[in-house]
Amino acid sequence: ASLIRAKSAMFPSPHTKSQRIASWSLAILVSVSFYLGPFLLFLPFALYAFYPILATHMFLLNVFLAFYPVGDWQQFRSLFQLWYELFDLRTNMDKKTCKNIVKENSLSILAMHPHGIIPLHALLWGGFCTQMMPEFYGVGASTSIALRLPVLRQILRFMGVVSTQKKALIHSMQVEDKGLLILPGGVAEIFLSHRRRTVSNVGNVRDVRQGNLQSIKAKRYGLMKL
Repeated sequence: ASLIRAKSAMFPSPHTKSQRIASWSLAILVSVSFYLGPFLLFLPFALYAFYPILATHMFLLNVFLAFYPVGDWQQFRSLFQLWYELFDLRTNMDKKTCKNIVKENSLSILAMHPHGIIPLHALLWGGFCTQMMPEFYGVGASTSIALRLPVLRQILRFMGVVSTQKKALIHSMQVEDKGLLILPGGVAEIFLSHRRRTVSNVGNVRDVRQGNLQSIKAKRYGLMKL
């Protein structure tokens, strides 16, 4: 099927100046959050010798951000429709195709490749899936340490991301009856990929493939050309 340009239900195209600013700000915030978390964890220890009270307050804030319960937030996922125009999202999934996917794959593993250095396309998928087939949206998976990093944790949990630990994935799929989005390349691709070149480390998801589950492969073209 030919590719069609995705159209947002919330943000008509072309974007206004304020919407373009918002889309770029969201992209910068998400990108920076991957580095901001480790920085915030280290900062209180670096400041303690000079500003002990400030460092203590920052440490307590980090603990709060790392452990305070945060859940899936559909309205937050919808914000990533702002990226349709920013990244010129084109897809072969029209309304009819989406309807068939929901009908035939109620409980599925969607494996998206490549992972990339910063997987912005996974959040873009969250906005698209929430708009086109919200009932198909399940959970994402990320390393446990990422789900303890301040700011990044909030973004991931708002997107419905859970730990990659086998117990958490099995519970989400078999008990809560939710589909799974996973980027199998993971940490290896983050550190080994670079602009215009990605390292393939697809791996597998056999730990969660228990029961009658469908496996769907999704290839994101042009990712390393950003």
